[in-house]
This record gives sequence, C-alpha cells and structure tokens, in this order.
Amino acid sequence: MEFEFIESSKLDFPLYQPDDILARLVGSQPIKLVDVTTKLWEHIKANKLQNPEKRIEINADDVLLPIFGGKKQVSKFDLIDLVVVHLTPIKK
Repeated sequence: MEFEFIESSKLDFPLYQPDDILARLVGSQPIKLVDVTTKLWEHIKANKLQNPEKRIEINADDVLLPIFGGKKQVSKFDLIDLVVVHLTPIKK
C-alpha cells in the first residue's frame, strides 16, 4: 500500500481568527491551526529559541512571551495549548 503526501493547503482544515497577541506572530488574517504551528516553529528556529541542551524547552522572546502567558520557558509539548487560547474558531 502506497501513501500519497497531500499538501496542507489542499485539505479543508477549519479557520481561526488570531487575537492581537498572536497576530504579532502569524498576522491578523484567518489562519489554519497547522499554519499557526508552522509559523510558530519557523520563529522558534529562526531565533534559536529552543534550548540546545534540553531541546524540549522553548525560551520566550518578546514576541512569544505574551503568547506563553508571561512564562519565560515552556515545554514544546505545551505549545498548542498555549496558542489555542489566542484563536477563535470561524464558523462556516
């Protein structure tokens, strides 16, 4: 059995409206959660915010600090929980 990769842009994921805090990172337009996650990790990697010694830890910068609720360091496993509070589902 072969699997075919499908781009996320072709899938019908629900859209969310980011609040002003998250909009600093992802923009103010409606966005899919998968795209929020992508932009979040792009920012983390571009700014070298992942702890090199303990890669499970993400250090907050000025952009991420309000998204993380003021926490200076979070676990990468908590990222989605910290982000979704800044998203409002858009009803179709």
